[in-house]
Amino acid sequence: MVQVIYTKDQGLKQQGGAGSFSIESGVPLAGQIKDTVSANTVAVIDFAGIKQAEGDAGPLEFDLDSKLINLRSANGTEFYIFFTVIDTGNTGDPVIAGKTGVQFSSASADINSENKLVDALVTLINDTAALNAEFEAVNDGNDHLQITALRMGNSGNIVTDISDFVGLIDTNNANAVVNSTVAYTHGEGSHLLSTGGISQASGALANAGDSFVVISDLTEGDHHGARKIIHRPANGQTFIIKNSAGFTLYTFDAVGEVAHLVWNGTTWKLLFGS
Repeated sequence: MVQVIYTKDQGLKQQGGAGSFSIESGVPLAGQIKDTVSANTVAVIDFAGIKQAEGDAGPLEFDLDSKLINLRSANGTEFYIFFTVIDTGNTGDPVIAGKTGVQFSSASADINSENKLVDALVTLINDTAALNAEFEAVNDGNDHLQITALRMGNSGNIVTDISDFVGLIDTNNANAVVNSTVAYTHGEGSHLLSTGGISQASGALANAGDSFVVISDLTEGDHHGARKIIHRPANGQTFIIKNSAGFTLYTFDAVGEVAHLVWNGTTWKLLFGS
């Protein structure tokens, strides 16, 4: 028989005796950290100087009917927000293949200032099921629309096209042109966690606590008893661990929490979390 022991002074050592494996008291045990996810990707669209023309002519007014904003989530789902200004052209949905269209419908008087425009877009994104499953929007108070990807980590450029808001020509002055811009702050890592070892996730940014990470399925019928540990090492907002089907496995709402998962042959199950 063979004994294997681990000591602080000599490391791993093999010796004769009854078959066993032992670790000297006081030696810390740590699993392998496979991936680290931090924060969320945030896009900020600057709408300074951009508002819908309405009523008497004023400075920097535009016809926003038929304008588009294109978005893409980290899982590759693409969206476009199409503007319908009720009391102007009202051109309707352009129907873009492979993308989900979401109508932004408003009267001119309700978007005739930058702040009104941003507020209306915030409401649309946060109240539309297709969009609020992937994004959270806020008005930062400086004519900026801030869009946060709910999937944690680096979600790429979630606002893929705002070209309809670049080179806007004032309806009252052809020489007055305004350009919208978009800036990004990216999270780190991927919302898709590895299926082995330890994953660390923290620093969630979504105010409503809807940030999430996803653990992929293993092969159905195989890997019975495989285990996974997810640890929240640092501060941030509440976030969720979901399985591939979108089911919530655990909600992390405090620093230092750990969730232990097990694969039962069909899906991941929560052993315990604390």
